[in-house]
Amino acid sequence: RAITCLANIRLKFIANVLKILRSFNKYKKNRYIFAKILIISFLFQNNIVWVVKIYCIALSISIDVRTLYVIVPLIYMIEALPISINGFGIREGSFVFFFLQVGQTVEQALAVSVLVIGMRYLISVSIGGSLFLGLWFGAESKKPMKKVTG
Repeated sequence: RAITCLANIRLKFIANVLKILRSFNKYKKNRYIFAKILIISFLFQNNIVWVVKIYCIALSISIDVRTLYVIVPLIYMIEALPISINGFGIREGSFVFFFLQVGQTVEQALAVSVLVIGMRYLISVSIGGSLFLGLWFGAESKKPMKKVTG
């Protein structure tokens, strides 16, 4: 039974890999879509690097933006690995490892890491909470009013 279960997991994994490869083939045929995806990806990564640079400036950490262009995408790629819940621990360890390589301290790396995740959650909760409250109270105001007879 365990062998059958492992075989099913392996087959599902292979099926998912094949699915991804087929989707790449679709993009190969339509270079315009592929170019758009690359441009959007580049802009997104550029934005992330500059946000981290702003966090470093706010924390008085002197680190070159060219260095951040190398290490920030690596940190985010490592964080995305499915080896922890939401990258906790992995992200912090990655920041520490790469910041130590470029002459920063453990404390500086952890400060940037905590600021990155803290701001990510703060912004997400603010936007999501505002939308939720807007929908909640918007639905309340659309309820028909009862007639008061007296």
